[in-house]
Amino acid sequence: MIRGVAALGLCSWDRFIVTDHYPGPGDYAIVRQQLEQAGGTTANTCAALARLGVDVMLASFVGDDDAGTRLIASLRDAGCNVEHVQQRPGAQSDSGVIVVSGQPPNRDRTIYWIQGTKPVSGDHLPIDELLAHEWLLLDIDDPRLRAFMLDLPAHRSPRTRLAGTLTYLLEMPREAAWEHALRHDVVFGNERELQALTAGSSVQDALDRAQRDMRARPCRVLYISRGAHGALAVRPDSLVECLRFQLT
Repeated sequence: MIRGVAALGLCSWDRFIVTDHYPGPGDYAIVRQQLEQAGGTTANTCAALARLGVDVMLASFVGDDDAGTRLIASLRDAGCNVEHVQQRPGAQSDSGVIVVSGQPPNRDRTIYWIQGTKPVSGDHLPIDELLAHEWLLLDIDDPRLRAFMLDLPAHRSPRTRLAGTLTYLLEMPREAAWEHALRHDVVFGNERELQALTAGSSVQDALDRAQRDMRARPCRVLYISRGAHGALAVRPDSLVECLRFQLT
């Protein structure tokens, strides 16, 4: 068993545009800053973990374009093992344009997602290498591939723990998506996603259902972001609140 994290998911080449305000219809805003970097939820998580000293292996697909080459180089420079990040011939890399607007502490962001290639069911994946790690992060939007990966540890590597995100589950039928979420050992999401997947009439209703359903499922903790109000660690029998960090 390898001490560290393996990840299977999407990565993107992102362009950031920073403005003082978000323009309304027919209006404009002056761009104060621009930058480009590797992004996407999976790539961001892997880069952050690697910079914290965690051994990280990422499996994914990018295009055979310049963005794909830069994505791989950027993640390698961050300390990630990118041996299994493959460039798909003839494909375009996933990318995004992210508009950061407003003044601190009230800045917000708007994401324009330009979808490109990504891992899908039927791809040749390094299954043995992924399952050899203590933790496997699943952050994929193909429901067939996610279901396949959720089934594997019980049969081939019971000691591997699964972490997952709620992000892409929102595109599945609600009850099936919620069942998928509860098959991970640990899940990350936000209040909006949790409320949508549980059909809660309020955030509190969503939390109540989550705690009830977790009692009979593999999931032992849900980490839920609450934006300006911090985050929650939700367990079957407890809620732990963490206030947000204020950077100055």
